[in-house]
Amino acid sequence: MTVLLEHLLKLTYWEAEKENNARGWKNTIKEQRRQIKKLLRNSPSLKPYAQDVFSECYADARIDAADNSSLPIETFPTDSPFSLEETLTPEYLPT
Repeated sequence: MTVLLEHLLKLTYWEAEKENNARGWKNTIKEQRRQIKKLLRNSPSLKPYAQDVFSECYADARIDAADNSSLPIETFPTDSPFSLEETLTPEYLPT
């Protein structure tokens, strides 16, 4: 979930690299969603856990996005701009 959120953040906020890297970020988003979907299908009891750890995963993703982009952490909102549902929805990509 952290990697998925990190790439959603990069796609949304890292304008300087978006043109060169958006395709790779989108591929990572797609793959992470597949892995989470598979995990939740095989262990449905984890679904409530996803909501429980969402904020923690977002906080980690925010730090990782700042570290990996060299953008100031303030570039990324303190609270997730994506809901859990948006994060896991295959068709959703931030604009």
